[in-house]
Amino acid sequence: MEPHMHRSLRQSLSSLAPVCLAAFAFTACQSGSVAAAPSPAPAVVQKDSKIQTQKVTDSIYMLVGRGGNLGVSVGEDGLLMIDDKFANLAPDIKEALAALAKDAGLDSADPRFLVNTHHHGDHTGGNAEFGADSTIIAQSNVRKRLADPAARRTMPKVGLPIVTFDHGLSVHFNGEEIRLMHLAAGHTDGDTVVLFMDSNVVHMGDLCFNHLFPYIDTASGGTVAGYIQNIEHVLESTNETTQYIPGHGPLATRANIIELRDMLKGVVKLVQEAHAAGQTPAEMKAGKLLAPYESWNWNFITADKMIDTVAGEFAKR
Repeated sequence: MEPHMHRSLRQSLSSLAPVCLAAFAFTACQSGSVAAAPSPAPAVVQKDSKIQTQKVTDSIYMLVGRGGNLGVSVGEDGLLMIDDKFANLAPDIKEALAALAKDAGLDSADPRFLVNTHHHGDHTGGNAEFGADSTIIAQSNVRKRLADPAARRTMPKVGLPIVTFDHGLSVHFNGEEIRLMHLAAGHTDGDTVVLFMDSNVVHMGDLCFNHLFPYIDTASGGTVAGYIQNIEHVLESTNETTQYIPGHGPLATRANIIELRDMLKGVVKLVQEAHAAGQTPAEMKAGKLLAPYESWNWNFITADKMIDTVAGEFAKR
């Protein structure tokens, strides 16, 4: 049995080195302690729009549709949302939020806080649509990239994060600590993992593509080695009952996260051995080097693209 078994998420995190934990706390709202037990079989509760709402616990929901998966905390303090997909989906997202707010007896469906897990448009495209009514929070590099005049799509001022952090930050909201952790450069250099400390739920952003080859944005500081390191850190920080909201794909279990880590380690090993033997990326592709991982292919990241990414990292070394 693994040593972290049967510990709470808070207990699991308390044993980690402080450099990876919150550098300071941002207190959004203090309220009574409310612990929501994980739901063993989350069900889709809304199917009548482009956004589907899936219950994760009594207070946390995953919103699914085109673009990255959203996380929503619902409770007496209001709504906190993680990511916001594309701008043109904002009306559908607002419709889904209105249904959640109504069921919870809330007066407002506007998120009080909006967390960006990283800067990509399928996760921040709606920032300008929500920024007027929500406090946007993100890692410092996310604001820098969104505000960069050289960026392909510069974010309007209303959509820029106004609370930023370097290593970590905590929001006390809806009866629990919601801890934001910035890890090593993995998917990008601005990735944030969001941990709901009492609910035992983690939103991983694009540090988890559930049973899909992940996109490593090397142009934005991402690295394969950092991506694997971050998954290892999340596994060390969580336990066997944690539920994981991925950036893409269905709600994940611990077994899914381990499978993702093992796949990436396997891909790196195969490419490393082929690279050491003098094979070029073209030869690796022609020889179907990653055939054992064929099921991880999808329309955006294929086995051939994974070879290019991993081989490119070895070439830089």
